[in-house]
Amino acid sequence: MKVSEIYPSLQGEGPHVGYPAIFLRLAGCNLKCPKCDSKYSWDGSKTSDMTVDEVLYDIEDFLDSDTGLVITGGEPMIQEKELEALLSRLPCCAFVDIETNGTIPYFLNAPYIKRAFRKVTFIVSPKIGSLGAVGEVDDTYFDTDAVFKFVVASLEDVGLVKEFQKKHILPSSRIMLMPEGITYNKELYTKVAEWCKLYGYRFSPRLHIILWGYKRRT
Repeated sequence: MKVSEIYPSLQGEGPHVGYPAIFLRLAGCNLKCPKCDSKYSWDGSKTSDMTVDEVLYDIEDFLDSDTGLVITGGEPMIQEKELEALLSRLPCCAFVDIETNGTIPYFLNAPYIKRAFRKVTFIVSPKIGSLGAVGEVDDTYFDTDAVFKFVVASLEDVGLVKEFQKKHILPSSRIMLMPEGITYNKELYTKVAEWCKLYGYRFSPRLHIILWGYKRRT
């Protein structure tokens, strides 16, 4: 596996925000969005080539029924086969969040993984609005219980979210809005919270930005 970093922290985004978690950041990305906050994961610099056994060795002592695993990137689905092998051998943990741009199809053997773990959540972040429409979400994600998390900076962005929701017939409960930015902007956070109240969406902070600011954790 191409691994950018592994570290313990708190899940800062999405439905499991605030939970203790081990972060497994995989290297490489198929989109390379201009406003990405983890550009260092794109190339081979500071990247480790690890076997699935080595990754398991590094994370298994930290995982238990109270701690989750966040698999992020880059784009983790680039390494679909390795990721599937990792999940099939994963020890007990509170949850597994797979953060993806959604452009690479869902696991072929996903039904097996869902039955085996029942705690794997795909958090899909479509790249629209101020982030730029640089990739279409694959249809396989809409037939799952994936959560769709949108980074927004304006009401125009929210309008695009509403169009996306209508096009794909998504319930508001599966949509989260998250403020754009690598610094804490109280005014924008307040606006996003109000938009969530107005349209029935869920709010996601960037907890790690609020607590530690914009810096690599390792």
